[in-house]
Amino acid sequence: MLRNAWSTARVDDIAAFEAAVRPALESAASMEAASQIMARELFQRFGAGVLVRLYQTMRYHQLPAAARQFVRDLAAAKGAAERLHGMSPVLALMGTWGTEEEWCDRRKSKGHVAIPLFDDRFVQSIPMVARLLQDLGVGMDFFDPQPAVQTWKLLGGVNGVFYVPEAATAADQLGRHIIPAQDFVARHGVKTVFGMGGAYLAGSLVCGIVFAAEQVPRAQAERFARTISIFKAATLRLVRQNLLFEPDPA
Repeated sequence: MLRNAWSTARVDDIAAFEAAVRPALESAASMEAASQIMARELFQRFGAGVLVRLYQTMRYHQLPAAARQFVRDLAAAKGAAERLHGMSPVLALMGTWGTEEEWCDRRKSKGHVAIPLFDDRFVQSIPMVARLLQDLGVGMDFFDPQPAVQTWKLLGGVNGVFYVPEAATAADQLGRHIIPAQDFVARHGVKTVFGMGGAYLAGSLVCGIVFAAEQVPRAQAERFARTISIFKAATLRLVRQNLLFEPDPA
């Protein structure tokens, strides 16, 4: 097995990755560009399949037009269209890289462009997002102008880890698959899904999610939590300047 696979990478392998990717992140012109670099480099350095994605929370009005339309349609489908407004928090896909060509461009995503985060009840209707926020220690109060004390651990630099050891069988308390797209799991041999997340002082959450075609122990997944610290440090200026998305192609 490759030493640089998700399940076997050592601390020094991850440190070498961080040193190699940081200059490219620091020169990125937008969060989308930086996220795409991070997703691609993580996948190519450690990716024993299948897919790596980076997400960021922001307000609805900050999304590009196509993503806003996606959110409007999703909210309407769930009977929540009237709740959507410019300051609604959303979880937006920022970078993506995987074994399929269409997985290497966020604009080609069909189902995960951006997800509104209206309240706990709405979030609980989306099992993977609910578990992600739970594992990262993020409640809906995180998105308030003045986050509650318990949410400040992420702002203080403590990164969280999202972990689903068995993508094909892991279920939530209601018996629903945490990874709902079981056809995707079966077709591409997804074994473990894990992620790492952290927050900027501006109150935005960033997280990476790995869909791995191998079993990854939790302790091993936790080794990758530090990569989000590097990403945050290298992209803080982009968040402060609100440089989020690349212009849409003409």
